[in-house]
Amino acid sequence: MRLDVYGWLSVGLLCCSLAAHAQQGELKESYYPDGTLRYKGYFVGKQPVGEVVQYYPSGQMKARLNYDGEETTAVIYSKNGEFTSSGKYLNRKKTGVWEYRKGERLLTREEYREDKLDGTSFKYYANGEVAESKTWKAGVLDGAWKVFYDNGQLKFETSFVAGKLQGALRAYGYEGKKSVEGEYRNNVKEGVWRYYDETGKLVRERMYKEGVSESQQEDDLQEDAQIRRLENDVKKIIDPANFTDEPEVYLQIIDN
Repeated sequence: MRLDVYGWLSVGLLCCSLAAHAQQGELKESYYPDGTLRYKGYFVGKQPVGEVVQYYPSGQMKARLNYDGEETTAVIYSKNGEFTSSGKYLNRKKTGVWEYRKGERLLTREEYREDKLDGTSFKYYANGEVAESKTWKAGVLDGAWKVFYDNGQLKFETSFVAGKLQGALRAYGYEGKKSVEGEYRNNVKEGVWRYYDETGKLVRERMYKEGVSESQQEDDLQEDAQIRRLENDVKKIIDPANFTDEPEVYLQIIDN
């Protein structure tokens, strides 16, 4: 289930540095059944003001939010105290750039508008190199899609239009030699697809119509399976927001 900072807040209770906000409203606190502090903060009427701090049952800080009118800045921490994500809400909807981390390691950077992905999203390798970039419009893939090796070399590039694969595809080996090129139309292969060996030499061409090769030979089926595996591997965007409490699990998934 997707983790949402606002799911952690009961009626938007907030906390702040007591001295700085003591005059802004009424201080409220809530506790777990065992008496451990759950959250604390100030209200003006029913609205939170200033900084909100929420805690895990262990006493470790869970989230720090700062309310400024309709805008809220959020910083979220894992159960072991590491910084995991940060970004802003506008009217309780994600907006602008959100980053997901495990401590100092940047995992993903995403752009939002009205709580939907809108702009370019990036995933990163442990060495800081970009692993993948995708373009979104109102929560739908629309624009360039690129996947990279950990040495920065382009592995795979194509594009989406309204959520469907559309346009040229080019794939490369680790050293930069072209391995496959072709074109998608409405999410399937169309026209001539070319396959190259590890030296970049053209070894085979196949003609496709609506995703079907004109000569479905054994090697065609194998090539189709290879491309499908590549597509499926790089299509899997795992949202680190689902692993905010346990970023180690997310790392195990994306690193394997």
